[in-house]
Parts: sequence; C-alpha cells; structure tokens
Amino acid sequence: MYIKVVRYGDDMLSEREWTFMILAEHSTFIVRLCQYEERSRPSKRHKVKLTAKYDRLNMRDCSIKKPPPVPPDVVADAHRQILASIVFDINKDL
Repeated sequence: MYIKVVRYGDDMLSEREWTFMILAEHSTFIVRLCQYEERSRPSKRHKVKLTAKYDRLNMRDCSIKKPPPVPPDVVADAHRQILASIVFDINKDL
C-alpha cells in the first residue's frame, strides 16, 4: 500500500511530493519513504517539470542521492491517511 502527501509552494509554482510504502513485518507495520519529488514551473501558464527526484527502489533514476528530512506535518498527514484507510470487517457469523 502506498500513501502520497503533496505540499504546494505559497506561489503555487512549486510542489513537493512524498510517497510512503507500508510494509508488514510480523506484527509490526513499517512506513518507509519510497519516493520524493520536487516539481516547479516558471508561471501558472507553464506545465510543471520535475526538478529533483529520489526513488529508493530505482537509484539509477535519481537526481538526488538522499532526500531531505521529512517535515513533521507531512508525517502527521501520512499518519492520518493510514489511520483513515484501516477498515475492520468483523463477521460474527463465522
């Protein structure tokens, strides 16, 4: 399962996107940064272009070797998305 969090710049000309992967190991869930991208454009009339990229699984396609630290508000937003995606389907007839 993947969770995406996007943050736009104040001028709406730049954006940053974090993609997290959720892994299950034994009785623990691990949330790991899978991709990080920075995109920008010179004006609102122009198309957004990729300016920096980190991909944990495809290091040949990266323009940066190590992503910047994940801000606390992005971690909190990813946490909210993960909790919202949990559904309990308990059937009493089993």
